[in-house]
Amino acid sequence: MIGATLLTGVGLQFAHSRGAAGIFTAEQAQRGQGAYDAQCGMCHGTRLEGRDAPPLSGRAFTQRFETAARLYRYFSTTMPPFAPGQMSEQTCLDIMAYILSINGARPSESELTTAALTAIRLAGYGASTPDGTIPAAAQAVVADAETPQAFTWGKELPDHSPTSFEAGAPGKEVVAVIPERIDSAAETVGAVRSKRSYAPVTNAMLLDPPAGDWLMWRRTLDSQGYSPLDQINKQNVTNLELAWAWPMAETGQQQTAPLVHDGIMFIATTNDVVQALDATTGDLIWEYRHALAEIPDSWGYQRYQARRQKGSIALYQDKVILTTADAKLVALDAVTGRIVWQTQVFDYARGYSYTVGPLVVNGKIISGISGCSIAGTAGGCYITAHDVHSGKELWRFNTLDDARNPAQQASWGEVPPGNRWGGSSWATGSYDPHTNTVFWGTGNPGPYTEIVRGSRDGAVLYTNSTLALDADSGELKWYFQHLPRDNWDMDSPFERVLIDAKIDGKPRHLLVTVAGKNGIAFALDRDTGEFIWAKDTIVQNVVTGIDENGTVHINENLIPSALHDEKLICPSVWGGKSWQAGAYSPLTKLFYVPVAESCNTFAPIRGEFTAGNYVGSITAGPRVLPPGVSEAGVMDALSISDGRRKWRHSQRALVSSSLLATGGGLLFGGDAGRYLKAFDQETGQVLWHVRLNAPIAGHPMTYQINGVQYLAVPTGYSAQAGSAASLFPEIPLPSGAGNSLFIFKLRPIIEH
Repeated sequence: MIGATLLTGVGLQFAHSRGAAGIFTAEQAQRGQGAYDAQCGMCHGTRLEGRDAPPLSGRAFTQRFETAARLYRYFSTTMPPFAPGQMSEQTCLDIMAYILSINGARPSESELTTAALTAIRLAGYGASTPDGTIPAAAQAVVADAETPQAFTWGKELPDHSPTSFEAGAPGKEVVAVIPERIDSAAETVGAVRSKRSYAPVTNAMLLDPPAGDWLMWRRTLDSQGYSPLDQINKQNVTNLELAWAWPMAETGQQQTAPLVHDGIMFIATTNDVVQALDATTGDLIWEYRHALAEIPDSWGYQRYQARRQKGSIALYQDKVILTTADAKLVALDAVTGRIVWQTQVFDYARGYSYTVGPLVVNGKIISGISGCSIAGTAGGCYITAHDVHSGKELWRFNTLDDARNPAQQASWGEVPPGNRWGGSSWATGSYDPHTNTVFWGTGNPGPYTEIVRGSRDGAVLYTNSTLALDADSGELKWYFQHLPRDNWDMDSPFERVLIDAKIDGKPRHLLVTVAGKNGIAFALDRDTGEFIWAKDTIVQNVVTGIDENGTVHINENLIPSALHDEKLICPSVWGGKSWQAGAYSPLTKLFYVPVAESCNTFAPIRGEFTAGNYVGSITAGPRVLPPGVSEAGVMDALSISDGRRKWRHSQRALVSSSLLATGGGLLFGGDAGRYLKAFDQETGQVLWHVRLNAPIAGHPMTYQINGVQYLAVPTGYSAQAGSAASLFPEIPLPSGAGNSLFIFKLRPIIEH
């Protein structure tokens, strides 16, 4: 007879033979924990509490999934979001065993199998029949959404025609909340207008920002991440106190870059929510919520894009320019939050999305699209320019298909443009006004390994490259490839920092960057693209050497020769370097960069390309530390003249925020252990620290109003920290998201 047994924990009910001890082995649950950390923990939480995805423990978990069969279907068809349906049956079962163990189920001497799934249900749904059996209705598996249609290789791309919309968008997209200035005669909240003044942000301001302002993601067009403010300095930093704090409007990954101008702070969160706050008090002035296009649940990777937007806004004249997860540009009135215009730049239904904000240069909005590893985006990944007043497109550059460059075409071998993916712009670029050049980094090729993408030993341009483009025309001036023939998902799109310096007594116009996940620092001549120097910052094994002319040699022993040919790569696919931006200080002439030590196994697989999901076609193991390394978090201070390390700060916890350098001789940054720290730029000594509510995240910045300098620090959920939690298990991560913004200032001096 089949009966129902109630186990401890949240109350899982299992229909199996009476007296059975359990339904999985302890070893299977242990394997499942490793697979869960690598594939699931980033979104579902390190302790199954739910973050960017539903919780896998507690009442919400039991109510959502009802049966183990439904839970298995969820994992086997939609997980992980960046490679749905590509986990093996055994891996899915192992993860199931781990989840069931956390929820109170007991191990046994037999492993969990698919045959046993229908006999397992979650408590709270229907009672047992008098004979102890589970009713048939309670055993029914609730079907998920239909399996998406498979992507067709080489399908001809439809025309990328931008669609513009006039001003006066639906009121539901704007909510203006001004408690002290509510117009009681207004028919709707969306019609409220603020009476405060606002000085337009001019071209001159963008080229030379007022010291107290922070007008773009790294403050200046050269992306240095430096503020000249020095009221907060090495002598008084221990006197910092909280001025005000603000809870973010959305959960998801905390990667916001606050902007400040004329006393107003502008912040953008995930899911395209923009808020304007009084920068001295934290009072809300207005809020805009973008009406994102609805997409199917099965489009896992594309849905994920809206949960990891970073630095999604820019300021110009009286406008806030927003890039959206459904591939739009939106211009908002900076005083009211009302839509001025919006343009549908790319077709979100094919997978395009913006995850980073634009630069505004001479009245042009220059931005890079993301999502180019999603199946429907084959053949086209772009950097574009639009008119800031109308949203009209002015030019576009395709990072995957440049018919004017035979070398670019040849670098893909026999792979036609319609079968090329990658080259995404995962970070905002930089601008040099002296040469009217924008510099943009690009991501890795797709599929991730050459054995799957068919490119053989080709360099696959312009992936993993720095592109120098004419700001007026989009014409390519030069390019430099930081990692040719990428086989390991080693994106190279991160911040390009422009610095003028003397090397060997000669003035040089430098572009300095830790361009990619492999953590190699490069210095190039930004006028010509000439290679100057390169240095490792972490343990890496994918590059074996770089010639004096800048030719990068990869480790061919780590190129998989067949499907499922597993290799150990360092750093891991999560990156030694990631979106967390470094900072340069003209006081020390040092470039400070946050990186991480880690490795993982990596193997190619053949997967079906489906709508809204990525084409990576790989599987990766959990992060582990490199041999002989015990600390994951690293902060390096590098000389810009030759790349030599001036100092290094290393610690167990991952550095989870961007860095901020100031005129007070300080360097600010924070970690997954929730510590915000102030370092001495010269020595790396920690001068002050405070522990906040969640991992330090996003892009810390500073500003000054009425003679008072403030320090703004985002905190919250960090996918990088979550995925690396196994590297520092003694430092527990909070179970909640905690996405917040903390503002500090100096305590007033009280004279006695």
